[in-house]
Amino acid sequence: MAVVLDPDALMAQARAATGLDDFGDPWFMTPFRKVIELVNAEGGLTKADADPVLLLIGALADRLRMVRYLNENPRVFDEQVDVAAFIIGWPRGGSTLLQRLLCSSPRLTGACWWELLNPLPLTPDLSDDCEDRKHLAVATMNAMYEKWPKMRSQHPLKPFDVDEEVMLFDRSFMSLMWQAYFYIPSYLDWLSGQDQARAYEEMLLWLKIISYQRPDKAGQRWILKSPQHMLAGGLKHAFAAMPGAKAIITHRTLQKVATSYASMIDTTIAQWSATYDPRKYGRDSIRLFQRSVDHFMQVRADPQFADRFIDVRFEDTFERPVDVFGDVLGQLGMQVGEADLAAARAWMDANGRETHPPHTYSPEDYGMTAEEIDAAFAAYHGQYL
Repeated sequence: MAVVLDPDALMAQARAATGLDDFGDPWFMTPFRKVIELVNAEGGLTKADADPVLLLIGALADRLRMVRYLNENPRVFDEQVDVAAFIIGWPRGGSTLLQRLLCSSPRLTGACWWELLNPLPLTPDLSDDCEDRKHLAVATMNAMYEKWPKMRSQHPLKPFDVDEEVMLFDRSFMSLMWQAYFYIPSYLDWLSGQDQARAYEEMLLWLKIISYQRPDKAGQRWILKSPQHMLAGGLKHAFAAMPGAKAIITHRTLQKVATSYASMIDTTIAQWSATYDPRKYGRDSIRLFQRSVDHFMQVRADPQFADRFIDVRFEDTFERPVDVFGDVLGQLGMQVGEADLAAARAWMDANGRETHPPHTYSPEDYGMTAEEIDAAFAAYHGQYL
C-alpha cells in the first residue's frame, strides 16, 4: 500500500527542524498542496522517509529560514542581479557545458551548486557558514554518486561551479524537479497552465540572497540555465521577470534529448515509486517535449520576443566550444577580450567532456523508437538543425 503524505504534518516537521514558524506569504500553499495531492494520487510512494519527502521538508524549512533572513537583512532587497541571459535547454542538450563555459568569463557569473543546494546559512543564528556549506555540498555530491552512479555521466556535479537555478524554484513548489523527484506525470500538465509570475519573482529573490552573501560577484552579469523555462511552459514569465535578458537555446535532435531525459528520470524516481513504469514514462516524455516544442515555437513567433533568442547547436558547443563562447558573448553585446578567451580555453582544458564517463541510453529502454521520435519532431528538426 502506498504511503500517503499529509501536508500539515510535513510543515510541522519543517517547523520542528528549524525552530521557526513563520512561512511568510502563504501563496506557495497552492502549489505545495498540489504536489502532495499528485504524489498521493499517482506517485505510489514506497517510503515515508524517502529522499524526495525529505526534500519537501527541506524546501519548507528553507522558506522558514528565508523569512527570518530577510527580516534580519533587509538590504538583500537592494541587491542588483543583472541577468544577461538564461539558457532554456534543451535538457541533455549541452546546456550545462555552455553555462559553465560562459561563466568562465571574468565578467559573467552564476550561482554555484553549493549555493543553490543551501542558499542560506545553516547556523541557528543564520551567521555566515560558507565553508561549512561547501563541505556539505561535497558530501552531498558523493552521497548522490554512491546512490546513483549514472549521475556522473548524466549530470556531472561540480559543487564549486555554476549550475541550474531550477533548484531555487523547488522552494516555491512550482518546479520542474518535483516530477523528477516523485512519479507525478500530471504535474507538468498542471504547472504549465499556472501563472508562474510569483515563482519567477521568488527565484530572483533567492539570487539576491546569494548575491548579498557574495560581494565578489558585484558588477558581474548573470548567466542562468534551466529547462524549467520551456518544459514548464514558463518562457513568457521568464521574459517578463528578466526584461533585459536573452534566452539561449541549445538545439539538439530530440531523439537524443527525450531518451537521455527519460534515462535521467529513471535514475532518480524508480526506487521510490511502485507505480512508475519506464516504458510508460518514455511515452509521456514524447508528449512532454511535443508540448514544449509547441510552447517554444509559439513564443518564438511572437514579434515582441523576436530579438530575445540566441540559437546554439549542440554539436557546435562540443566541437568548437570557444568559438561558440565568443559568438554568444557577441550576441549579448559584449566585446570579447583576450581575458575572456583565455578563461574559456583554460576552463575547457580542465573540464572537457572527455573527463566524464559516457552516458549510454536507448529509446527502446523507455518504450520508444528513434523513428517515432524523429517523426514527432520533424518540423522542429527541419527548422533548427
